[in-house]
This record gives sequence, structure tokens and C-alpha cells, in this order.
Amino acid sequence: MTARRLAALASILLAAIEIVSDWNTGIELNVSILYGIPVVLAGAARSRRLLWGVTAVLVTATLTAYATQVPEAAFPSAEPYLVDRIMSVSALLLTALLLHALMATVDALHAEQQSLQRQNRELDLAYRELSRYQNEITCQNRELERRRQEAEAPSGSTSHDLYSPINAISLMAEVIRRTAENPALASQIPGLASRLKTNALSLADLVADVVDISALDSGRTSLHETEFWLDALLREQWSRFLPLALAKNLRLELEPPDPVPCLRTDRTKLARILGNLLANAIKYTDTGAITLCGGVAPDGALFICVEDTGAGIAPEDLKRIFDEFAPSCAGTDGRQGWGLGLAICKRLAEIIGGAIDVESRPRSGSAFTVKLPADVVVDYAAGPDHASPLTAAEG
Repeated sequence: MTARRLAALASILLAAIEIVSDWNTGIELNVSILYGIPVVLAGAARSRRLLWGVTAVLVTATLTAYATQVPEAAFPSAEPYLVDRIMSVSALLLTALLLHALMATVDALHAEQQSLQRQNRELDLAYRELSRYQNEITCQNRELERRRQEAEAPSGSTSHDLYSPINAISLMAEVIRRTAENPALASQIPGLASRLKTNALSLADLVADVVDISALDSGRTSLHETEFWLDALLREQWSRFLPLALAKNLRLELEPPDPVPCLRTDRTKLARILGNLLANAIKYTDTGAITLCGGVAPDGALFICVEDTGAGIAPEDLKRIFDEFAPSCAGTDGRQGWGLGLAICKRLAEIIGGAIDVESRPRSGSAFTVKLPADVVVDYAAGPDHASPLTAAEG
């Protein structure tokens, strides 16, 4: 039981005891002078209703007890017992008023304290929310700064990469010109010409990739769907890159699907994806083979895989190899990777509704898989032409 309830109960019990005592004693013993104690206890209970209820009962009891105990004659105003009773009633009323004012002040202070506590809680929540926003803004600023640096890095890198082959081509051309004028140095011309070709091809690759990225960024790339057989596209790409593989003494193997699916999608974009993947595979493979294969998964989705036995990719680089301007090392043919080819492949795959996955380990080769949804397959065919795989040795 709380202290307030105890005070309220004590106020009621004491008031009842005092009233009974006042009624059972003579008027000469003015018990009403003790009526202030129950009023104070009612005030301690912090109940205004109880305060004024006890006060009203005690005032009534004070006057009633006097009226029942005096003679039946009139009540003289100067009679001492009446004066005592009137003073007791005045004291009761004054005590009740003071306690009422005190309770009102305490309630106001308590309400103000609760309001301050509520405001403090709200301010604390607001501070925590503000701190969270500040942390988020700090993280966003760091991310923006990182992206700004990344955005600035490709710009400078592209300019450097663009001018490097141009300067090299210019220097190689000048060296070849001077060498050609000196017959004794004629034997050096093939090597210089090869280096000139390498730089020219590097420059051509960069310009083509930058133009493609610019077209993709501007939204000028549209989808042109046609129907074609997958084995025809794979054989076309195999034949196209076979000379490059043979020049590096690599095996270029083709494993056509059986049965062969007929596709409806953008053939040009799919061919560009496969071309970039095959070029990368040949560039980063010193020995072994590159395998081009395709087929339909059990769920009906189409897949085309380019697998090599080349240098592989470090695990920490796998997450960013499809980013634009991701740094890459020079290929085995001396041509520098510009970090745009795989980004273009990823963007083109998304345009035709597909995706690209990669599995790789350092010095164990890589496998890039182009996946297209099942609805691109419109028909199947099977026959002798689709039965046997092709390798570079058959070229």
C-alpha cells in the first residue's frame, strides 16, 4: 500500500474517532481543536476531494456537536464554548485552504517536472536522431568523396592511356622511317612494325570501348531482336578468333550445344559480348586452351561459357572486374587492359535481359558465363552438323 493511501485511510479513521469522541464528551472538552490533524493527513494524501470532504464533515460535526450539547435556550454570540467552536471551524477552513494551495503548487511543479522530463526525452531522441543523421551524412560524404576520386581517376587514366599509344605510335613510326633509310638496320623493321601494330591495336581498342560506353551512357543503344541458331553464332566467333589463338599456340575449342537452340534476341550485342570475352581469354592465356561452349540449363535458361587456362583473377578483384575503368594488367601480347571491355559486356547483357557470372582462381584460369532467360529460346534442332566439337587444330 502506498504512502498516500495510508495517509487517506489514517485521515478518515482519525476523523471518525475524533467525531465520536466529541459527541461522547461534554462541551467543556473541546475535542474539535484536534480536527486539524485529519485535515493535514488528507492533505498528505494529495487528494483534494478527500481534503474538502473531511473538512466538510468535521465542520459539520463541530457545529452539530455544540448544538446538541448546549441548553435549549438561545445561542448567545459571546458564549465561550460557541467562540471556541467558531475558532475551530475557522482553523479547519484556513488549514484546508492552505493545504489546497500547497497541493495545487505541488501539482503544478510536478506537472512542470514531467513536462521537462518529457522534453528532455524528446531532446534526447532528437539528439540521437541528429547524431544518426550526422553519421549517415558523414558516411555519405566519404562515399561521395570515394566516388569522386574514382570518377576523377578514370578521366586521368583514360587521358594517359590515350596519349601513351599515340606517342608510342608516333615514336615507332619515326624509328621505322629512320631505320628504313639505313639498310644496315633493315632487320629491325619487323620487330618495330610489330610493336607499332600492338600500340595501334591498343589505341583502337580504347577508342572503340570509350565510344561504346558513351553510347550506353547516353541511352542511344536500342534492342534489335532477330531469330538465329546458337551454333551458327558460336562457330562464327570461333572462326573469327581462331587466328589469334593459333598465333599464340593456343587451342581454341568449340563445343556446340546438342540439341541446338534457336534464339530470339539481339544477335549483334550477344556477338559483341562473346567477342570481348574471347579476346580477353586469349590475351591473358599463355598456354593451354580456350573453350567456347553453350547450351540450355535444366530450368530452360540459356548459357554460353568462355573458359580459359590463363592467369586467373584474384578473389579480391572478382567483385570489381565488371566496373568501368577497373585496373587490369597488360596481357601476354603486351596490350594493356583498359577496364572497359567487361563493363561493356555486363551492360550489353543487361540490355538483352541477361547477366554474366565469373568463376576464377589465380593461375587456374577463368570461366565467364553469359546467362539468358528461357524465353529467348524459340526452337530446337539436332543433326550431324551439331555433333562434334571443333578445336584450333582443325583450322
